Amino acid sequence: PKYFENVVILRDSNTINLEKIIEKIQRELTNNYPSKMPQSRLEITLSRKAAPIVISADAEADFEIIQNNYEPRSGRFAVVILAPKGAANAQPIKFTGRATEVIDIPVLAQPLARGQTIRPSHLVTKKMQVRRISAQAITERVDLVGMAARRSLRPETLIRSNDIEKPRIVKKNTLVNVVYKLGTLQITSRARALEDGALGETITVLNTRSRRTIQTVVAAANVVTAQGNNARQTAFLTQ
Repeated sequence: PKYFENVVILRDSNTINLEKIIEKIQRELTNNYPSKMPQSRLEITLSRKAAPIVISADAEADFEIIQNNYEPRSGRFAVVILAPKGAANAQPIKFTGRATEVIDIPVLAQPLARGQTIRPSHLVTKKMQVRRISAQAITERVDLVGMAARRSLRPETLIRSNDIEKPRIVKKNTLVNVVYKLGTLQITSRARALEDGALGETITVLNTRSRRTIQTVVAAANVVTAQGNNARQTAFLTQ
């Protein structure tokens, strides 16, 4: 008689792949544990031992999570999956790994010099872990575009609120137009700015002939407006 050393039995099967498992774990943890920042998301990394789930061909290629344990501080999780879903012979399977909260934030694509204005073309998006982002970090493009660098800034790094400021559209010691409105009358004069100024900021200007100074508000590039309604402003502008 002939004897067989190995016997291989083949049968049809379904597979629940790791991508589907990761997707469902991500949704489960996201729904049960609030995120630290708006627009953030959880990235799931399974342990090396994780493998697809093979089930019989006549079973639905689906599963349910019957238990989850997640530690947001460390990011470690352990979930128990029951597969196939709804089957009488469903088996519990444990998956472990790490869930990392990440967010896409705007960073510079190139170095930026002090005083240079940030333009849309200067920015790219970078994925970063939420736990590494400070409360002062700027996470929205709209809060960066049009602002000026307060100091030299490096590319690919977090930009914080104290790294930027409104552009200085009036420079110290430059001549500016001083506009003063009194009813329907508008008086315009020239003066020297005694300090830098951004749009909406209050700065002091000097009438170089009378040597008088007044407080003004920056209205545009090299244009300031005199505030109030008194003789001091009139004297400043007419002398």
